[in-house]
Amino acid sequence: MKKLFIIILLAIFTIFPQCMANPEESLTIKEYNIEITTQNERIYIVENINIEGHSNNIYNEIFIWINGDAEDIKITFYGDVIDAIPLGDNKYSINISSFNLSQNSTINFDITYFFDKTINEFRQISFYNIEAFFIEFDDEIIFNGFDLSANSNILITLYKPSEAPINSYLFVTIFLIILMVLMSTYYMFRKQKYSKIKNISSETKELLSTKKLLLMSILKQLEKEYRSKKISDDTYNKLRDYYKQEAVDSMKKLEEMDSEII
Repeated sequence: MKKLFIIILLAIFTIFPQCMANPEESLTIKEYNIEITTQNERIYIVENINIEGHSNNIYNEIFIWINGDAEDIKITFYGDVIDAIPLGDNKYSINISSFNLSQNSTINFDITYFFDKTINEFRQISFYNIEAFFIEFDDEIIFNGFDLSANSNILITLYKPSEAPINSYLFVTIFLIILMVLMSTYYMFRKQKYSKIKNISSETKELLSTKKLLLMSILKQLEKEYRSKKISDDTYNKLRDYYKQEAVDSMKKLEEMDSEII
């Protein structure tokens, strides 16, 4: 009788935690890309999500958050349209049991919808941890983040493209890069006053900010090249990991500079 009682207790303590575990914590979004473009009187949104499982069991559903003002919502898995069940508070459930998502496997899906052009802000909430998150507005990256925790609430103020022209942005970026290269080359060839050269060539906040923006653009372009199947999985993973680490290092250095100022 005692042995039976012990077996029952062991079964309870083994199964109960698994039942109580939050399924949202056993999934990770590897990469979350949002493209926002203005189209006549509406704003078009394309969300591309690559999600990875960490459970030995097959996942039956995933949850997504879509702004209540969204119109003409469509969710597609590899070209197939999937229905989403509204759960309230802009939360939806999607049945993915047929996609066999389990431990160390991934699935990729898209969410498309429209907003009225008068919208001034864009909000997104993810129910899962995110390794890399990018938001692009009219071909310009306006938000990027790495290693975001579940239920992160991201609010972005949208602006008209005329307020921050892409051409002007690229011109300023290229000019700064050329200027830094010329300055570094000039002082290197002079070979005088090493201490001054060291100060000039050291990483400043402006240089790190520029470097971070360039790395974000590279990562975004790399993702597009991969999605269009112009580069292999191995090349994509190696380049993505390298540039992602460089971007993370730049962001950490910027945070350290800000903390020192405070």
